[in-house]
Amino acid sequence: PPDGGAGAGRGGRTASSGAGALAAGESATCIPTAAHVAGAAGTSWRTDLEVHNPGTTQASYSLALLRHGELNTSPVTQSFTLGSGQSVRYVDVVHDRFAFNGKAALRVTATSGTVVVTSRTYNDQPAGTYGQFVPAFPDGGAIGADREGRLIQLSHQPNAAAGGFRTNLG
Repeated sequence: PPDGGAGAGRGGRTASSGAGALAAGESATCIPTAAHVAGAAGTSWRTDLEVHNPGTTQASYSLALLRHGELNTSPVTQSFTLGSGQSVRYVDVVHDRFAFNGKAALRVTATSGTVVVTSRTYNDQPAGTYGQFVPAFPDGGAIGADREGRLIQLSHQPNAAAGGFRTNLG
């Protein structure tokens, strides 16, 4: 794609039903981090969501915004359809689809057919963007309160003069 982001079904490429694939009747899938928010040092965080239908028939799905720090028992949800072999990109999905400013997760539920879901979260600046691919995970893949998770290969260097950097966690 022209913006350099992850794009299923663009430019003659097609997405396969692998990670992020969700068929109707299966558990929902989650994009664990999404944003439309100002960050430290003038950063401007945005998330684009890509949905692809690898099937031969129309697919239907719902998209729910799960706001950070809330129970989300009745999240704002929107429904969509997508033709066979088609892809759609929701640029700045948190703001453009939900008119929300902040951080959140996204839940996609296939109601018919199969969809493949991916996202890209990035710092949007006048000189360009800098970000990363964020895959979708099945709801059952989340680390629950009764389980332990570990983040490996992280470093911390707060001194900017020494090449400092930080790690952002959803």
